Amino acid sequence: MGETGSSKKKEDMHMHKKQIALLMAGLMTVSSLTMGSVTVMADDDPVELYFMFNGPEYTDAYHDLIDHYTEEHPNVSIELEVLQNDYQTVLRSRLNSGEVPDLFLSSAYSDNTLYADYIYNLDDEEFMKNFSETTLTSVTEDGHITGMPFLVQSHGFIYNKALFEQAGITELPTTLDELRTVCEKLTDAGIQPFSSGFGEWWILPQTVYPSMSDAYDGDYDKLFEDVKNGDLKFGELPQVDFALDLLDLIKEYSGDKPMESTNDLQCSDFATGKVAMIHNGSWDEASIRAIAPDIDMGYVYMPRMDEKAVLAVESNLTFRVAKDSENLDTVLDFLNYMTNEDVVVELMSGFGYIAGIESIAQNQFSGDEDYLKFVEQMTYAKARGPHEDWPSISDAISLAFNQVMTGSAAPADAAAEAQATVDSILK
Repeated sequence: MGETGSSKKKEDMHMHKKQIALLMAGLMTVSSLTMGSVTVMADDDPVELYFMFNGPEYTDAYHDLIDHYTEEHPNVSIELEVLQNDYQTVLRSRLNSGEVPDLFLSSAYSDNTLYADYIYNLDDEEFMKNFSETTLTSVTEDGHITGMPFLVQSHGFIYNKALFEQAGITELPTTLDELRTVCEKLTDAGIQPFSSGFGEWWILPQTVYPSMSDAYDGDYDKLFEDVKNGDLKFGELPQVDFALDLLDLIKEYSGDKPMESTNDLQCSDFATGKVAMIHNGSWDEASIRAIAPDIDMGYVYMPRMDEKAVLAVESNLTFRVAKDSENLDTVLDFLNYMTNEDVVVELMSGFGYIAGIESIAQNQFSGDEDYLKFVEQMTYAKARGPHEDWPSISDAISLAFNQVMTGSAAPADAAAEAQATVDSILK
């Protein structure tokens, strides 16, 4: 799945209020708090905080959140720096120089250990108690909660309901064979089935990982252990061949230049009715609706070898608290404030996401079968790579898939190169 790494255009949030990237990975009701009765710091002396975030498309929402907090706490002033380009590089430079932000954003998973020397664990914080186990998995390291999840990303095949109906498709595919049949019916109706997005490095692996999630029956710890011990090579997994078959199918039905297709082109092709499907996340809904506000779209499950189709949901972006902050209590109070139900509702309109707790999501999606699919998947979701070096491992695997799709390497050669890289990482 990997990180999206792409900056999305900030659109009118009313156009994508149902977007299921699942805000705050579990912002839930904290019954003891209301908008007018947040925790009040005992000391009213002036407090200055420095926050460093990425995601410039959310700048207005960030500032609204901070403005509301400082209105409730007039003794607190917060300097916010929002970056996109080279965010990780700048952040690491600041940390290394001792300029540690009181609160900063990072990825989850391997970043739990990468920033371990700088971050305050949230194990004993009351505002973390009601976060779902699924969302906390991504930020838990050695039994400690290392940060507060920012959002849950979700993705699958997005499809145009009108074009499916035009092609006479009445049932959504759940297997690879059924997906091929759907592509054939769309083609017969004069409709291009896919826009691949394969020109973006992150879309191709993001497309295949959900369909490989049945590897080792989901026991990824055992999988990595066997790879490290030399008992398994990634290329030997039957899910790899299945993933290549899926990619071949998408490429075959993605028009003349599938390896040049970008995410922007995907959104444009889909919104204008040129194609019936794209693989991507609900974060694309705003861009699509900016072109076609009334488009009727839904989500198709990703096929797997075991014929248990899935959608992908994962928590990645994470708030990190500086353990040596001179104003630690105020930073923690700020996060506590963010879990206030009234604040969550306001954040939803600003970010365009919804709460990641199943009970809240179910209420918000009542009667919406398309988005309830994601809520259901949260029950079964597992960490995408339970290894501290997963990003590097993922890069090696992604490169292999890209080499095969572009024809620059045979499958066996690409697999061997990836395995060599993985072996060097795991040693």
